[in-house]
Amino acid sequence: MNTILDFSGIETKEALYVYLQQQLRLPDYCGKNLDALYDCLTDIPVEITVTVEHLDCLKEALGDYADGLLSVLKDGCAFVDVK
Repeated sequence: MNTILDFSGIETKEALYVYLQQQLRLPDYCGKNLDALYDCLTDIPVEITVTVEHLDCLKEALGDYADGLLSVLKDGCAFVDVK
């Protein structure tokens, strides 16, 4: 599964998790935290390739949380490309 994550316009953690759930097709029960995100990513039976766009916008809005998210994406996905 190839997915582009464009973080421009994401300004809250709540909005981030709604967006991630839609783009990554995560189950409804996926919690709204990094641990739950990792668990759901590693439960998906297909390899996920993610292209991250506008990470700088997310860092501006959420600070260090954006770095934590990137770490989880790198650990839970087959490949992550940051543009």
